[in-house]
Amino acid sequence: MNYTLLTILLSSSNNKLDTKIGAAIYIGVMLFWIILGAVILFKNRNASDKLLKVGRNAKRIISTELQNKFEYYQKLNAKEKELFVRRVFTFIEEKKWVGKDGLDISLNQKILISASAVQLTFGIDTYLMPHFSVIHLYPDIYTNRYTGYKHKGDVDVRGKITLSWKYFEKGYSVSDDKINLGLHEMAHALDISALTKTSEYLQLLFERFRTNYKDEYKQFLDNKFTFLRAYGKVNKKEFFAVLIETYFENPQELYKNMPELYMDMCFLLNQDIIHNIHRDFIGAVDKVSSKCKNNITANNTEIIKKTSFNILSTIKLTSVYVSILGFLYLIGLSNDTIIDVIIPFMLVVYLINVGVFYFISKRITLTKNFIVLSNFLGKKHCVDLFNIIAVIYMYGEIEIAFFENSKYKKIKVKTTAKQSDIDSILSYLSKTQVLVKIFTRKNNNRTLLRFTKTLN
Repeated sequence: MNYTLLTILLSSSNNKLDTKIGAAIYIGVMLFWIILGAVILFKNRNASDKLLKVGRNAKRIISTELQNKFEYYQKLNAKEKELFVRRVFTFIEEKKWVGKDGLDISLNQKILISASAVQLTFGIDTYLMPHFSVIHLYPDIYTNRYTGYKHKGDVDVRGKITLSWKYFEKGYSVSDDKINLGLHEMAHALDISALTKTSEYLQLLFERFRTNYKDEYKQFLDNKFTFLRAYGKVNKKEFFAVLIETYFENPQELYKNMPELYMDMCFLLNQDIIHNIHRDFIGAVDKVSSKCKNNITANNTEIIKKTSFNILSTIKLTSVYVSILGFLYLIGLSNDTIIDVIIPFMLVVYLINVGVFYFISKRITLTKNFIVLSNFLGKKHCVDLFNIIAVIYMYGEIEIAFFENSKYKKIKVKTTAKQSDIDSILSYLSKTQVLVKIFTRKNNNRTLLRFTKTLN
């Protein structure tokens, strides 16, 4: 009995001890996570950078700096300024900033460099250019470690943007000389970003733009457009960067000499600098769909081509089913199941296929200003030619990428139209310079053309 009592006492004592140990372990684990969280927060917090104090203070700091030193920002309305400040803040936070040659990068420097990127991309959504995560800043001209040459700035495809602060400042100190290091290098970064599949619509826009300036680039090499910086003759990428500088610093001169290319630039960046449209150029020129629907009539003289539903396709489909039904009938003369069940079932399947065939297929009406897609029941979808980014034709399927109500959209439809009708439509689009991509079964040859429109 004494032995049993001792066992009970020891067991009780051990339970109390286990409880205390468990509580101590729990408290220790909680303290560990609290301390670890505090260390992480401390490391991520740059005590010298006031911008990390998210809220009114950060917005005030950015807004004040931009209002004093950034002309583009000064021309924005209140709503646009608020968005611009938010984007600058986010851009700063998303990048790793590295000062070189002893330079300690200040908050003001980060703000102005970020503002240069936001200025270029203010009209589009992919403004962060996530492929580029690091920004190096030198106080003056530096030697590029790969080329061995002296540089004022460069963009590394591996994800680094490098700038000379001296020449970055100089670029914004004179606002109309068409020399701006910040915009020039950010243009290269945006150009490369479009190749990294960051955004489908940005890829299409750049493909359209690159196609559009081929002729102008050749003329530029032949010394036609002398108002552009000669540095643009190095290659097409430098030509694009020089165009960006001119577009922002002397847009009137660009429009006067190259009106179609100026409009293409407006479409690409969704801005119109001449008319102070900084955010929604596409929305400003967008057409109202109802105008399209009201004007498309049987007697409309503006209709260029109107396809019909392809009866030949229906005849081919019918002949296949008639052959199958005839074969089933011949072998089923002595089989009631085939006559009574299978043949009626095949007949129903045929009728369903024909119905679906006509329901999903679209009739295409092309006018001087619109492409109209309508189904067998007469339901229409109108797309303004000016809003089209690309028209892609592939194996009986047409895909139209376009903007509507300032949003990127894509329609993919099948058509039963005759190939000759499709060819006529694509031929007309090519003559009016709509961007068209054609894929054939035999090969993947592409035809890239464009549609442009001058300002009123």
